[in-house]
Amino acid sequence: MTKRRFILWALATLALVVLLAPGWLGYFGPRTAAWATTWRPWRTHLRIVYASASPVAPHDVSITIAYRDPWPGQARDPGQQDDFLTLHRPASWLPWIVTERGTGP
Repeated sequence: MTKRRFILWALATLALVVLLAPGWLGYFGPRTAAWATTWRPWRTHLRIVYASASPVAPHDVSITIAYRDPWPGQARDPGQQDDFLTLHRPASWLPWIVTERGTGP
C-alpha cells in the first residue's frame, strides 16, 4: 500500500511540474517564455528571429518566432510559419507572460 501511494504522489507531482513549467520558464527571460509558448513536438527549426523592447513600455517585448509546421491549422499551406508575440512582465519579480499573439505565413 505504501509503494502504491508513493507512485501516485510521484505521478501527481510530475503532472503538476509539467503543467506549471511554461509559467516557470517565464522567469528565464522573454525569449524562453516565447519559446515555451510556441514549442510543439511536431514543429521543427524553431528559432527567435527578432526581439525588441518597447521604448514606451519597458515591461513589454515584441518577439517574432519562425518555425516549420507540417500542420499549420488555418494557414493555406504547411511549411514556414511565424508567430508574433507580445510579452509583458508586470513586476521585476514576476515571470514574462504572453499577452498578445498573432500568426503569419
